[in-house]
Amino acid sequence: MFRQFQKLGHDKFLALCRCEDKQPNAVYPPLQTLTRNGLNRRARLARWGILGFTSAPLLGAYAYNKGYHIPFLGCPFRSLTGIPCPTCGMTRSFMAVARGDLVQALSYHLFGPALFLMLLAAVLHITCEIASNRRIETFYSQGLLNHRLQLLFIASFLGYYGLRLQGLLNSGELTTSPLLSSFRQFLLILLPS
Repeated sequence: MFRQFQKLGHDKFLALCRCEDKQPNAVYPPLQTLTRNGLNRRARLARWGILGFTSAPLLGAYAYNKGYHIPFLGCPFRSLTGIPCPTCGMTRSFMAVARGDLVQALSYHLFGPALFLMLLAAVLHITCEIASNRRIETFYSQGLLNHRLQLLFIASFLGYYGLRLQGLLNSGELTTSPLLSSFRQFLLILLPS
């Protein structure tokens, strides 16, 4: 694809991508384009770091489903305060997605299946970049860098967290779990009554 682009030139290559269905003069960019130069050493190292970061939750879900348990993998916020963090339930949701149980995954965390698919797409994308030694620009790359979409995702994620906390408060679990937290136990040792 890159060699074809190089031989034809930018305008002629885009002319090949025209779609005559609805808009006869519309020019559509290709779904993915490779950059001209290969990745430098720093960019390759960054890709390896991103690959490790994005594949860890997927491999962890696979390992947990096979019965392996990682002892340090727990929610430090919940163990200290007794209050669930915004990502509590995400590991169980990832495990359910890995098993193919989408309904169970959504019940553990609403954002679990979508985040699982995003991480899977990132792993495949970064693996292709490392294998081809080139940066691959795709249609979703621009969306990930859009600040409005990032803010919308963060706001909806925190809104969902607020709704989960409200549900725990209504059920009474949120009022009793901080009383059993290790932070409260630590304070009772420090500040005897």
